[in-house]
Amino acid sequence: MKNFLAGIVLTATILGGGEAMAAYISGNLNMVGDFQPQNAGGNTQNMTTATKIDFFPAGGGTGTFSTLTATGDLAVFANQINGGTIKDLTFAPFASVAGFYTITV
Repeated sequence: MKNFLAGIVLTATILGGGEAMAAYISGNLNMVGDFQPQNAGGNTQNMTTATKIDFFPAGGGTGTFSTLTATGDLAVFANQINGGTIKDLTFAPFASVAGFYTITV
């Protein structure tokens, strides 16, 4: 009987749990920065042969970007020099980039 009641309480807890909700975010954010396309031979100017993008400053796996205009909920991030970091991107072969960019303002 004790196990039966514990099972009912557990089931009621799972089924009666509250619903999680997040606020809707709307707006646009323009991010700017420089990069160097690279292939197996090193730096290249040809994006059709590139296998990687190295965001400046070059080397180290991470670059920086600035923000320009922003609208809506993102307006607070507008006009920030060195507004965030962005990870270098390897796409042939594809390499996952968790946390591709971070806004640090």
